[in-house]
Amino acid sequence: MICALNKHSAYSIPKTVKKEYYAIVPGMLAPTGTINKKIYRPDPNKTLRAVGDEGDEAITHWTVIKQNKKYSFVRINLETGRTHQIRVHFASLGKPLVGDSMYGTDELNLKHQLLHCGHITFTHPVSGEIMDIHAPLPVDMQEIADSI
Repeated sequence: MICALNKHSAYSIPKTVKKEYYAIVPGMLAPTGTINKKIYRPDPNKTLRAVGDEGDEAITHWTVIKQNKKYSFVRINLETGRTHQIRVHFASLGKPLVGDSMYGTDELNLKHQLLHCGHITFTHPVSGEIMDIHAPLPVDMQEIADSI
């Protein structure tokens, strides 16, 4: 998470942010792929999202890092930033994120989906320096990734 300390930073930072996510999904995927499906909010009183023609453009790219018949460990980059985009897109492929009880099931009883923003870069709004931040996978996610 990036927190801006003033209005200038809050305006500047989002224009330069690039994020790289990691997720674990059930089964196998093609080595690389793109999901280009619009996302909308079927019920304005709920946070749940869905894919549908009435939605806003959403584009997700993935690369498989490793996989077996049970799981795929993937790197994900987004062209757009819709709420729940990664979760909704992979669920639309029949591959909801492992542990995601909102768009799939939590068969491993993890209490959270296996999705992690592991790398973020942005331009510092004052110094102009490229900030390059890495975050290790959570322990439970790393253990499952190691078992693949």
